[in-house]
Amino acid sequence: MFDDSLVREAFFPVSEYSKRQIVAAGKILREQIRTEDVSDARLVDLINKNGIDVFEAFRIAHNWRDSHMRPMLAVRNQLSAKLRTLNRESVSAARLKRMHSIRRKMQTRPITLYQMQDIAGCRAVVESCGVVSEMAKFYEREQQKHIIVNVDDYITNPKADGYRSHHVILKFQGEGEAAAYNRQTVEVQLRTKAQHSWATAVEAIGLIKHENIKGGGGTAEWRRFFELMASEIAYDEDLPPCPSAPDERNLIREELREVSGSLGAVSMLETLNHSFGGFEKFGNRVARYFLLQFDYKTQKLSIEPFFEFSAGSERYIEAEERQTDRNSVLVEVNGIAELKAAFPNYFLDVQAFTERLQAAIAPKTVSRNPEVRQKAEANWSQAWINDWQNWRQKRRGD
Repeated sequence: MFDDSLVREAFFPVSEYSKRQIVAAGKILREQIRTEDVSDARLVDLINKNGIDVFEAFRIAHNWRDSHMRPMLAVRNQLSAKLRTLNRESVSAARLKRMHSIRRKMQTRPITLYQMQDIAGCRAVVESCGVVSEMAKFYEREQQKHIIVNVDDYITNPKADGYRSHHVILKFQGEGEAAAYNRQTVEVQLRTKAQHSWATAVEAIGLIKHENIKGGGGTAEWRRFFELMASEIAYDEDLPPCPSAPDERNLIREELREVSGSLGAVSMLETLNHSFGGFEKFGNRVARYFLLQFDYKTQKLSIEPFFEFSAGSERYIEAEERQTDRNSVLVEVNGIAELKAAFPNYFLDVQAFTERLQAAIAPKTVSRNPEVRQKAEANWSQAWINDWQNWRQKRRGD
C-alpha cells in the first residue's frame, strides 16, 4: 500500500516512545518553560507526575515530530503525482511544524501532543477552485492508501478571519517496515493561488511586525483589513464573503479603502515586494530539504540546503533552541526553483496580493487609453502613500 521508492534509501526516524510518554512530554512542553528553567519550583510537580524531566520531554517531542517525516514524504509524493494529471501549473511542498507552534497550539487548545494532527503538513497551490474540487474528490473517493480522519472545507465555509483552504487529515497506512509509522497523521492543504496570496500576506506582515496575526493576534485594524481582502478575493472566485463583511462588493471596497489608508497598507506591502537574491549560490544542486530562518531584527532570510533529512533535522532543532530571535522552519520541496513559489511569505513576496489590493481600492477608470489609465493609477498610488504619510505624522503629533 505504500510506495516508498523515493525514500527507501534514506534514513528517517521512527518514534521510540509510547503514547503515554508522548502525552506526558506534551504536558510539560505546554507550560511556558525552556530547558534552562529546570530549577523552577513550579516544574517539580509536573516532573513528578509524568515521570520525565524537561530535557527528556524535548527529546521525546523532537523524536515524535521527526517520525512524521517519512509519512509526510509519502503523502506528498501521492499529491504531486495526482496534481501532474490535473494541472501542471500547480506547486506542492511540505513542512514539519515548528516546535514553537506545536507548544502554542497545546497552550491554546485542549489537545495533547499525541492527538495533534498537523505536525506534518503538505500543501498544493493550484490555478482555480475547480482544480481544488478535483483534488478533494480524489481524496474522498479515489485514494485508497491512507485513512481519511477528517475533512474541513474552509473554502466554502471560510474561517472568521477570512482564511480559505480545503483541509484533509490522513492517517498514514504502510506495510512491512513502513507499518512502524501507522500512528502518524498528515494534513493536506489545497488552495488556489489567490487564496495562497492572501495567506502569504498575513504571514509576511506577521513576520515583519512579529505578531501572530495568523493565530488571531495583532491589531484589530490589521485583522479587519485581511477579512475585507479575503472577501474581495472571494468575489473574484465566486465564493461567499466572510460572515463579518458587508453584503455588497462596493461596500467592501469602500471600507477597504478606509482601513488600508489608515494602516498605510499599500506602502508597507510595496516595501516588502522585493526579489530575494542568492539563489545562484546554490548552483544546480538538487537539495530536497531547506532550513529557512527569518531574522526578526534584520528582517533577512537565510537558507541552508540539505540532501539528507537527518542533517537538516539536526540543524532545525539547533536553530529552534539557540536562535530565539528567528523564525525557523524545515521544508521539503522538489528543489530550489520551487522554494519561493511554495513559501513566499519567508521571502516577503506579497506582490500578487498587493496588486489585488491596488485593483480593489483604485478609483474607476475614466479613460480607455492605456497611457492615461496608467498615469491615473500611478497618481492614485502615490496619493495613497502621501495620505498614509500625513496620517502617520498626525498620529505621531498626537
